[in-house]
Amino acid sequence: MRGTSRSASRFVTKDAIVGLCNGQVWEDEWDDAKSEDWRQGRTGDSDCIVVFPASLDTVMRLAQGRSDSPALMMMQVTHLPIILCEALPVINSVIEHWRNILLERPNVTTAPPVVGTKATDRDSQETGFNLPGAIEMANELISATREGDCGE
Repeated sequence: MRGTSRSASRFVTKDAIVGLCNGQVWEDEWDDAKSEDWRQGRTGDSDCIVVFPASLDTVMRLAQGRSDSPALMMMQVTHLPIILCEALPVINSVIEHWRNILLERPNVTTAPPVVGTKATDRDSQETGFNLPGAIEMANELISATREGDCGE
């Protein structure tokens, strides 16, 4: 089971997520979370959580320990790896402070940056808005975890 917020559906549809993860998709709303796996920090039998897009609001809410939706609650209590595909408009001291607090968590990382084109002035800029990079990173983390489990 995978969750998506209503605002995230402007970037990627539920149908596209189903195609990527071969699972049931639910909106990140209390009345749409069909399972209660999120209470244990899981979503179905997932091995990793990818947040795409990780908007400024999502990053800040997660860093502050908020749990006002099923997905945020799940990410606050999970031990699964969390990969953020950051879609931050700018980095300033406030954003950097909360982002750094969040990245202190041992299971949270960011997708590898890519160079993108800004819509405002068409300049190039690094961005973490990198779903293919996050999926590749997730596969590597899952493989490493499984290899570690086999060796114990």
